[in-house]
Amino acid sequence: MFWNRKAKSPITEEDEDWIISSYHWFEQAFGKKLTETEIFLPTAQFFDFEFKGTEEDGLNAIGLVAEKMGIDASTIEVYFFEEFQPLDFTDEGVYANYEEGTELVNGEYSKVVDGLYQIGLEKSLLKNPVKLTATVAHELAHIKLLGRRKAGAKR
Repeated sequence: MFWNRKAKSPITEEDEDWIISSYHWFEQAFGKKLTETEIFLPTAQFFDFEFKGTEEDGLNAIGLVAEKMGIDASTIEVYFFEEFQPLDFTDEGVYANYEEGTELVNGEYSKVVDGLYQIGLEKSLLKNPVKLTATVAHELAHIKLLGRRKAGAKR
């Protein structure tokens, strides 16, 4: 009977090996165990302010995510731009809905300029705190993975 069959994992053995090695790399790079790291979700409990979709809310979101990631928000210069790129967030991943060959972005990370990291956010993200938080975390990850190493700062 079908319900007695052992379920097969959707993750290949090769993918499982990659995931495990990525966990080990993260622990070595940041000195933290992923199993002991708190997961933050873009919920009302995370946003300790009323989210109205303003640029000020975007700056507040950057401050919150930066704090959770151990990044000093005062070292980040933020700018907003308009280049709409609709995203679909599904269980399988994040998909950009744009014509092939176009180079639209939702966030931008620039190298250190005058001692500040520059992060750009597409204004349409301000309509959705989940998309905004995901993009902010992605852009701030550049600071953790690239910027600090180049600037010679500690992780």
